[in-house]
Amino acid sequence: MTLKQKPKSAPKSAKGSVKSRILRFLMVVFLSALTVFVTSRIVAPYIVSIALVRRAIEKSIGRWTGQKVQIKGADLQFWPQPKITLNNVIMTAPESGGKVVFANIDQLSATFGLWDAAMGRPVFNNFVLARPTIHLHRNAYGKIDWSNGGHFARALATVQET
Repeated sequence: MTLKQKPKSAPKSAKGSVKSRILRFLMVVFLSALTVFVTSRIVAPYIVSIALVRRAIEKSIGRWTGQKVQIKGADLQFWPQPKITLNNVIMTAPESGGKVVFANIDQLSATFGLWDAAMGRPVFNNFVLARPTIHLHRNAYGKIDWSNGGHFARALATVQET
């Protein structure tokens, strides 16, 4: 009597090698993405200038309010998210020579995109104001006088009494 041998199935190593290749590929992709992320955070202070970001946010606030913006100090951080913090922000009427103050903000912070900032065009989001004092002046007709043509002035122009 002879013993019958079972037919050999496909070797398990073929299935294992496909799984291990996929796992290796995913690890390489993950480690590459992690390396790019960490490197961008480390290199960012050398690529993005605080002066550039400060000027950009100053212009942005000026366009929004229509007022002259003065910033006493600025701090830039890149971890965990790029963020600028401005200290002692003062907004004045441009034609008053700094005498008519519309707002004093102890601290104003905003996040921005690292890529846009590196390209010289930072886009700001998530504005946070700490201890703001906003003065609304009325003109001779009793209307709120924030009339230097900023986005805020256009928004106030559409407000109706209720």
